[in-house]
Amino acid sequence: MGETQPAVEAMPDLSEMPEPSAAAPASPAPELLWSRTCERLAAEMPEPQFNQWIRPHTAAVEDEAGQLAVRLTVPNRFFVDWIRAQYAARIEGLASELAGRSVRLELQVAPRAPQQGAVGAYGQVARQPAAPGASPAASERTQEPR
Repeated sequence: MGETQPAVEAMPDLSEMPEPSAAAPASPAPELLWSRTCERLAAEMPEPQFNQWIRPHTAAVEDEAGQLAVRLTVPNRFFVDWIRAQYAARIEGLASELAGRSVRLELQVAPRAPQQGAVGAYGQVARQPAAPGASPAASERTQEPR
């Protein structure tokens, strides 16, 4: 009595298959480049260091005449010097790898806003700007002690 053999499918001829594309993966859009770079940095760095030196700062990615630049804004000159010495090469390397082209890191200090009541260099007191819609004189008024 005849035993039936399971059907065996023939293996495809690999010589007829198209070669995988050797093209580089698509680079992220400039607005996503910094967030993707941060994801990679966070995976490499100890969390406290990442949270101290990278996470709190704002970044803008700009394409200037074909050269990508990540402009990182930090609170003071100490952060500029520390990030440049400790992390700049790695940030540029990761961002360049993700973008598929050279990326330059630029570090800048955030402008300082005057504090309410702070005395300036010439003894002037910094005043709080008037609320939108308030009269111009409202910003110049000082409060009398009660």
